[in-house]
Amino acid sequence: MIAGGESERLSRVLEIGRALGSTLDLDRLLALLLAHGAQLLEADRCSVFIHDQVKGELWAKVAQGMDQQLIRIPASRGLVGAAVTDRRPINVADAYSDARFDQEIDQVSGYHTRSVLAVPMISRDGRIVGVLQALNKRGGSFGHEDEELALALAGQGAAALENSRLYQAVLEKNAELSTAQGKLRQALRELDVLYEVEQQVSLATELDALLEVVLTNAVELSAAEAGSILLRRDQGDGQLFFHSAVGEKREEIRRLTLPLGRGVAGKVALSNRPLLVNDPKAEPSFDPTLADRIGFPVRNALAVPIIWEETSYGALELLNKREGRFGEEDLRLATLVAGQAARAIHRSRSRAEEERKGRLQLVGQMLSGLLHDLRTPMTIISGYAQLMETASDQLERRQGKEMILKQFDVINSMTGEVLAFVRGERSLLLRKIHLNLFLDEIETFVRKDLEGAGIRIEVERGFEGSIRLDENKLKRVVFNLVRNAAQAMPDGGRLTLSSQLENGCWAFRVADTGRGVPAEIGGRVFEEFVTHGKAGGTGLGLALSKRIVEEHGGTIDFTSEAGQGTTFTVRLPLQIGPAD
Repeated sequence: MIAGGESERLSRVLEIGRALGSTLDLDRLLALLLAHGAQLLEADRCSVFIHDQVKGELWAKVAQGMDQQLIRIPASRGLVGAAVTDRRPINVADAYSDARFDQEIDQVSGYHTRSVLAVPMISRDGRIVGVLQALNKRGGSFGHEDEELALALAGQGAAALENSRLYQAVLEKNAELSTAQGKLRQALRELDVLYEVEQQVSLATELDALLEVVLTNAVELSAAEAGSILLRRDQGDGQLFFHSAVGEKREEIRRLTLPLGRGVAGKVALSNRPLLVNDPKAEPSFDPTLADRIGFPVRNALAVPIIWEETSYGALELLNKREGRFGEEDLRLATLVAGQAARAIHRSRSRAEEERKGRLQLVGQMLSGLLHDLRTPMTIISGYAQLMETASDQLERRQGKEMILKQFDVINSMTGEVLAFVRGERSLLLRKIHLNLFLDEIETFVRKDLEGAGIRIEVERGFEGSIRLDENKLKRVVFNLVRNAAQAMPDGGRLTLSSQLENGCWAFRVADTGRGVPAEIGGRVFEEFVTHGKAGGTGLGLALSKRIVEEHGGTIDFTSEAGQGTTFTVRLPLQIGPAD
């Protein structure tokens, strides 16, 4: 039979268990255990020591005056430590007479302990999660029934503590997952920004449009009211100009300049270090002059350097966060965007510099080739001018004058052809040409140009009919081929010019007994700027010749053998229509 008092106390234990099961908050659990335990066991007070298995400690909150103090002791120390070590209740009627009693806790708390009941709190899997301690039984010492009740209460408390710990662990994991998800969202956002900017960098052909898009993205992503990209001026005068601007007053601000080092953006561009200013009045570098000048008050600002491979181009500045203050996330995003902007600026300026150098090189090559080509008509002009000086016959002088004027036409044609070639223009002045006269003039020019070069010239006139072509342009082709042949025979040789009729086409050949075309450039001789071993060569001659021949609807090709010579063949249809 269970006595009425004992039955009531067991019912209280069950009631306490239900109360403990109603919450997962650790502090509330401890408060319920302390309050109900002291009442149930008729103790002056109760304490719950939590077992920290990792550190091997017991910790509890003990009263000290009106406050609570957290105390930690080794898990084997004192009577509560004995309950852990022995894994059974410790019931002492006179604490100070027991050597295991730790008087220090009384000293710390100011409490005087007489009787002690310490019961281990054991979880379902056999781990000791804590110790329930009752102090100073009212009216005497703790008995066997108190031990039974304390064990029952400790079992309920152990289960509740274990549930609370599991719950707290889940909350911590959820918090970690939430933090990780936040970081992942931020990383994905940054990747989206980089991808979008990268797309713009890849697709944009003009730097102005690209930087405008980059700045717009930065302003939208940071929820700023306005933003600008300031770049150093090329003059190196220590001034920044507002290359791009987004937001209110953008037109006004684009007309302004900022000294390097002045204001937030100027300081960032000079130091190459980002700056986040959420309290402009407290920031020494903040200069309200520009804001006041255009009527745009600044609440906060963020600026990051635009820098690529140690080259500083300027700064990206964002103004007035729409809600709240600029933070580290905004700073990180702005830095990513500024990095992409710096890369785009670097690529644009490098490309412009390469184009400038390419144009200068092309101009130099054109001039070099033109001056080289002018040698032949200038030599002829000089020779006829000298003959005219000594000629007594009026007819001979008139013929010399006509030849000189014709050479000036050749010079004009040369310069015009080079410019048209560079511009990609195509035009022909077609007229009927008698090949016998054309070949006479070609032979005269060639013999004059190669005089003293040790080259024997042979002309084979297999066809001397008529053909419609642009005489000056075709002379240019012949002169280019002859000059190439002469350069292939620096020690002299034989040059053969031949005119033949082949399958309804006029075939004109220039053959030499020179070194032959090198194998490494054999497939590229008609490309621009392809030369090999020519002092002063530009690589434009054959490319221009091919263009002229194709404009006539003809073809040009060559055969070559190392050490034996090269033959270039131009084939033109006898009937050539009007120029396109």
